[in-house]
Amino acid sequence: AVVVFEEPEFTLSTNAASYCVDEPVNFTVQSATSGSADWAFGNGAQGSGFFAATTYAEPGTYWAVADVGTALFACTAEDSVQVTVNPSPVWDLSVPEPGCSPFAATFGNASLNTQFIAWTYSDGSAPDVVWSPTHTFLNNTATPVVYTVEVHAESSNFCAADTVLQVGVLPAPEALIVLGASASCE
Repeated sequence: AVVVFEEPEFTLSTNAASYCVDEPVNFTVQSATSGSADWAFGNGAQGSGFFAATTYAEPGTYWAVADVGTALFACTAEDSVQVTVNPSPVWDLSVPEPGCSPFAATFGNASLNTQFIAWTYSDGSAPDVVWSPTHTFLNNTATPVVYTVEVHAESSNFCAADTVLQVGVLPAPEALIVLGASASCE
């Protein structure tokens, strides 16, 4: 007599509907009859177990395939789950060369995949939410000052990126005029 064993019954799931580049994607096999799971994530990486994770370095649609085996009798079944990976903002910012106080610094911005952007200045002024802001920095000291600018961006799929820029501000020049006795007014 030939005995035929059933394939394992299982469902595959992920922890979200879509992801951002380099965001961890968690996979789960739910089953009462399975004993093992081997994964091919569609990005060249592999994993094993009922809970597995990977990241995707490029945007796109991927298929993660799970090969699930029963605890006994080595019966296997395969299924897949689709993973959508959205692009994150890609920075292309320019910072002006240091200038004298009061320094109106204009930041260049040719960043990609950016729907929203916010610029936060370390001088305590209000943030800007414009594409390429001009911000005036002051330096009331006798030495150069470096300010930091924190930039936060989000794509239309709410993928976020953060970076920090530095702006140098030189002291305002001071003119000193000394008149000699023969050059003075009487």
